[in-house]
Order: sequence, then C-alpha cells, then structure tokens
Amino acid sequence: MDKSIVNMRNLQQALPSLYSGITSYLVEKPAVGRPLSIVLGCCDDTVIQIRGDMQDIGPRWEAGTLSFLLIADQNVVSDKCNLSRDWCNISKIGKLEIIETSNDLSNLLRQNKVIVESGISMTTQSGGEVIMLASESPYRVELLAPFYAGNFRPQYDLSQYNRSILKRC
Repeated sequence: MDKSIVNMRNLQQALPSLYSGITSYLVEKPAVGRPLSIVLGCCDDTVIQIRGDMQDIGPRWEAGTLSFLLIADQNVVSDKCNLSRDWCNISKIGKLEIIETSNDLSNLLRQNKVIVESGISMTTQSGGEVIMLASESPYRVELLAPFYAGNFRPQYDLSQYNRSILKRC
C-alpha cells in the first residue's frame, strides 16, 4: 500500500517561536460558525496566526490541516487575552496526525494510505496543555485549552490522532 503525507504549512518556521512559549492569544471568530484563526503572542515577541486549511487527497476526499503565518510585530493584535508566565515554559510540542485509509476499489486514488498532519499540542513544564486542530468545518481551526471557554469540534475524535514529539530547533 502506498503512503503519502499531507504536511502542515510553515510549522518548521514557527517551531522556535512556539517553543519560546505563549504570552497571549486571540481566537478570531465570525458572527456564526467555527473559529477562523488562532493568533498567539509568543515569548520571543513573534506573533503567529494559525489558520485551518484543506488538502484534496482525491476526488471528493479532503483532509483538514493547519497553516502557520509568522508576524514580527506583537502590537498587530490589540484584542488579545494575556496568559500567565506558566505558558512561557513549554516542555514539549507534539504533532497530531490522522491516518486516512480507504478501500474504495472503484477509485484507485483512494486505495492509498494518507497521513495528515492535522494539528499540534503544546505542553508546559507544569502540565498545562493547548491543542490546536483542524476543525470539522472546512478551513476552520479548533482550540482546546484551560484558558479558552469555546467548544471544541475537531475533524476527528481526539482519541483517533497519533502524537509525535517535535524537536526543538
């Protein structure tokens, strides 16, 4: 069985700033629907915007992933919520992947196994965890964090994701 990987965009460029920790966050939401993006103020004074993205794997077969945009100026985000210093002590960042398989014999493209990088988790030294994943809604993102009260609707049940630790750069 063939295997292909759908990567998150710009994660490697964002990783040093994510490992520096987060000082603030903002969830950008429309009047109706799931969040459009998550904006993180990092402890290295970088701002990272995380958006949902969709990748076509085959006809009528899409997978949700994330895209990371680095913004140099912390002052870009004025409505942010500040976090405790605890969130500047990130001990590990994990990549969350879902493995898509299909046995639809009528479509050879869908017989491949596809690994989709769908999100990340960030864990502090004191055990606090933030999870950011592609949403069940196309081009949207989900946040699960002790400091965020919004509901969490990822594309798949959280127990279905494989986790692997990303090394510090």
